[in-house]
Amino acid sequence: HSPLTCRGINSFANSAYYTAKSGAGVFNTGTMRWVGSINGDGGHGIDARTAKFTSKVTENLLHAFAAG
Repeated sequence: HSPLTCRGINSFANSAYYTAKSGAGVFNTGTMRWVGSINGDGGHGIDARTAKFTSKVTENLLHAFAAG
């Protein structure tokens, strides 16, 4: 539960990562808009910069999962 300010509005960011008993990594973005952000569909105020950021974070996560 991390405080943040976005466009002058105080809010919080939440995400979670844990390792299951099987050794699998589990990541929850804490948002329902993650997929839309990757696609850059333009809805909900998502712009190209946001899409680029979300895509890079997703890429980094997948590389981390692959590395174990």
